[in-house]
Amino acid sequence: YKFQQKLARFDSAFIDTRHRTTFIVTPSLSSIKDADTTLVFDRGVLAEQGTHEELMKKSKIYPSLIQQQLDM
Repeated sequence: YKFQQKLARFDSAFIDTRHRTTFIVTPSLSSIKDADTTLVFDRGVLAEQGTHEELMKKSKIYPSLIQQQLDM
């Protein structure tokens, strides 16, 4: 949650955020749930990409990562 607040303040520092790409590297998956595209890496290799909803439906890795976060 604190990260999301900081990111919102960072975004507000830019006048037009629609035309830029922001990479967020985080172990907290809740902070990327609303991202346009999420990249899932497995051992340093891009394994999957998509929105949260797409990855929850078709992914083999992403749902297990979400479950691990919920189990903590």
